[in-house]
Amino acid sequence: MDCGDDPWGRSVTDFLVSDALEQQQLLGNKTTLFYYDEDLVGYVTLAASLLELRQAQQVARQPGIEDIGRDSFPSVLIARFGVHKDHQRKGYGRRIFDWALAEVIQGSVGARLLILHVDKENRGGRGFWKACGFRSGGGAKNILMWLDLYPFVADDQPKD
Repeated sequence: MDCGDDPWGRSVTDFLVSDALEQQQLLGNKTTLFYYDEDLVGYVTLAASLLELRQAQQVARQPGIEDIGRDSFPSVLIARFGVHKDHQRKGYGRRIFDWALAEVIQGSVGARLLILHVDKENRGGRGFWKACGFRSGGGAKNILMWLDLYPFVADDQPKD
């Protein structure tokens, strides 16, 4: 799998080749591979997380979050996300994200936020995640991005 020659492309490629299986075996995260015919087109790695709001003030001020009065929120971290360079900008990344979103929402563990970090220099990656509905905060090298999952399930909640 080759996700590109830029630093973030090499990083997600190296993770899949060198670390994904071992980390999954140690229950640190779970990586799912996506194929088209017999070609590996991409992957996503998800992990349980907890977002401390004192470390993420932009999230703490988000409407709906600030009213809850919690110091932290259970989250799912998109730890790694990669699409083979030959399949980028063809809709595969969005399909992989849509699968991951459904997996998190329908999963057996509750989480309010879907979070990730993207390299500050990775404009394409930041644009992709913004197009998927993520909001962005700050960071010196890596930018925290988050998606509030509640709007996706609010209509399914029991009414008083």
